[in-house]
Amino acid sequence: MHLIIDGYGNNSDILQSDEFIYQLLDKYPAEIGMTKIAPPYVLRYVGAKPEEWGVSGFVLIAESHISIHTFVEQRYVNIDVFSCKTFDTERAIKDFSDRLQLVKVKVRLLDRDMKSSGHLDETGFDFDRGFYRAYNSFPFPRGFYNNRFRCSRPLNYVCGRYS
Repeated sequence: MHLIIDGYGNNSDILQSDEFIYQLLDKYPAEIGMTKIAPPYVLRYVGAKPEEWGVSGFVLIAESHISIHTFVEQRYVNIDVFSCKTFDTERAIKDFSDRLQLVKVKVRLLDRDMKSSGHLDETGFDFDRGFYRAYNSFPFPRGFYNNRFRCSRPLNYVCGRYS
């Protein structure tokens, strides 16, 4: 499972706090039944433009990782919870929304299960499961595009629906 949360908050103090992001990443894996295998790594960064600064944090879990990237001036945050183990996505959305005081959220959930129903069309879209699978065995070039989907990464990545 790969839960992706993009949100806007109303509290820039939270979004710029290295300590808050560290504590969230340090404690949260256990709250959703994951196993933290290393302490979180959190750093403050500045982008090409001074207003593109923020805090990025990452914690390795036995099941994969959790990451948070904030853009303080825009009051914007990207959150990824990537796990080979199922977890309560509704709870995770609520927890991150509440703790980061998000007022607007866009959520995507990708199924990273490589088992297939066997009903893939020539684009790699599994119509029974409703998501795009990009396999190395498909001969589509980087940037493959049709009117339903776009994959701009190498084909060993799984890319979502074009929106």
